[in-house]
Amino acid sequence: MGSVLICGSGRVGSRVAKVMKENGWDITIIERNREIVNLMRGFGYNVIHGSALDVDVLKKAGIEKADWIVIALGNDADNLFITFKAKELNPKIKIAVRVSDEEALESFQKMDVDLIVMPEIVGGIHLANAILGKESNRDMVIKSD
Repeated sequence: MGSVLICGSGRVGSRVAKVMKENGWDITIIERNREIVNLMRGFGYNVIHGSALDVDVLKKAGIEKADWIVIALGNDADNLFITFKAKELNPKIKIAVRVSDEEALESFQKMDVDLIVMPEIVGGIHLANAILGKESNRDMVIKSD
């Protein structure tokens, strides 16, 4: 497989980590919240405590050798800064980024990232497709009893 550096292990980052780990990838997470750091370490993840906005933390996490970086912070400006630094520190790294605001989308497209995900849009589409009976991936829909 490969190695992936995940910036932020909130709702998006933790799900990415779980799926990537299940598929044999080498995972390193950067997380600033100490409680989440301890929780993710308890699940067996390699977690660096610190801010992904700090170049030294990115280097400590192994950005220079990582195949992918997933930037999943809740702030588009922070995500854009990390995108810029990732390209600077490892020009060959593939970048997947979470974007919250449609107005920021163009900035990320100009940075030539490999994947852009807008969870609110993806979630809305899946919800509508589930209601319409068009949802083909059962794992994407959580049904209540």
